[in-house]
Amino acid sequence: MMKKFLKLVLPDFLIKYLIKIHWEIELKKFKKLDNYGIFKKIYTDKLWTPENEKNNFKFYSGVGSHETELTKEYIIKTTQFLTSFKQKPDILELGCGDFNLSSKLVEFSNNFIACDIVDELIKINKIKFNNLKVEFRVLDMTKHNLPEADICIVRYVLQHLSNEMILKFITKIKDKFRFLLITEHYPEKKDFIPNLNIITGPDIRLDKNSAVDLSEPPFNLKFLEKKDLCKISSKSISGYLRTQIYRLR
Repeated sequence: MMKKFLKLVLPDFLIKYLIKIHWEIELKKFKKLDNYGIFKKIYTDKLWTPENEKNNFKFYSGVGSHETELTKEYIIKTTQFLTSFKQKPDILELGCGDFNLSSKLVEFSNNFIACDIVDELIKINKIKFNNLKVEFRVLDMTKHNLPEADICIVRYVLQHLSNEMILKFITKIKDKFRFLLITEHYPEKKDFIPNLNIITGPDIRLDKNSAVDLSEPPFNLKFLEKKDLCKISSKSISGYLRTQIYRLR
């Protein structure tokens, strides 16, 4: 009732300002948490869940993993990439979330391991996708040793991590994979500044006119080849979703 009343009596610019201040206060709470606590809070508070879906999902990984106009081309292009191998590849996904999207890729793998830091989320995935040939594990991609695979998928994860955490992730992937499949949210402006730092949490770098690019400083990932798999734009989001393939060896 209070929110409705404020919308009636306050101008839009003031409402937006108050929302911004409130969100900045909320973000400070994440500074006191470790990685597990951060992502457990995000899922528990349903910060990535649209209002119309909050009663339908206990864990929801955001519209980028659910809305057809944001996922259809990704599935098509990724399927084409996976089926280009002579033999089905072994796949590791880090930060698998609710696994709604990658569940459609399992059939194109020889072995699929899906990992996330939130243990309760992994428990639910094991039950929900028990009909698929996939192994779910609880894992912190910035701390734990990573299983080896032909392909490592990381979708909409790095954008939520601080530069310090991304650097830790990079040290973990050395000699582990042939390919990295990275999906990130990019601003529309061509003069964006890559890899501006943020605190690890629910926000991304888009409002700073930035995005994660592992080939740029301070990450400087070593690779043999990099190419775009797909770029997806939509009226429902600002900027665009970019999936890149890094060939590591």
